[in-house]
Amino acid sequence: MRNSVVVFLILTVSFAATFSSATFFLLSQRPSQAYMTMGVYSESGLLNYTESNSTVLVSQLVNWTLSVGNRMGTAQLVMIVVRLGNSSLSLTSLPPSASCFPVANASSAATCFPQVAAIRHIVGDGDTANLDFDWSVGPGSNQTGLNLEVNGVSFNSKPVGAASGDSFRWIFELWTYNPGCADPSSNSCYHYGYGPESNSEAVWLQVWF
Repeated sequence: MRNSVVVFLILTVSFAATFSSATFFLLSQRPSQAYMTMGVYSESGLLNYTESNSTVLVSQLVNWTLSVGNRMGTAQLVMIVVRLGNSSLSLTSLPPSASCFPVANASSAATCFPQVAAIRHIVGDGDTANLDFDWSVGPGSNQTGLNLEVNGVSFNSKPVGAASGDSFRWIFELWTYNPGCADPSSNSCYHYGYGPESNSEAVWLQVWF
């Protein structure tokens, strides 16, 4: 009888320890990897980032939304750098007047396409910011350059043009603020991607039209 009681107590303690361990494992907060996301949406949903045959009419207002998600553990001051490219322009065939964004660690294939806009916004930790990107192609546009308007600002796309039958593309890059930098309004206070500047994760995408 005494042996039975001892065995029962041992089994009870073992089951209790196992249950406590399982409960602790299930209820313990798992370490999560910090990350940021970016997407482009139209009124019909998430846009296709591959080359397509979509047509944008002259003076047609196109309403897109840039969605930036923050899971970094702290609020992030971000800058979306917007560039314009085409089917043939590449890093090895840049026009002489193309200006590259000055950065030492950028690894995006799109880094040296001409910059046409920069959108800054503070994204809270765990939040997703939805930023307007409204654009149109104006009259007088041709193969050598498009008369564009982005969020109310007008400009010509030269030197980026397109041969007959070729497509254009919008390129969006995620840049984040360097903590401690004196002037958040200066482009030099941001680095490409998210995370430490010396080991940042690149985030960029493109949409053809």
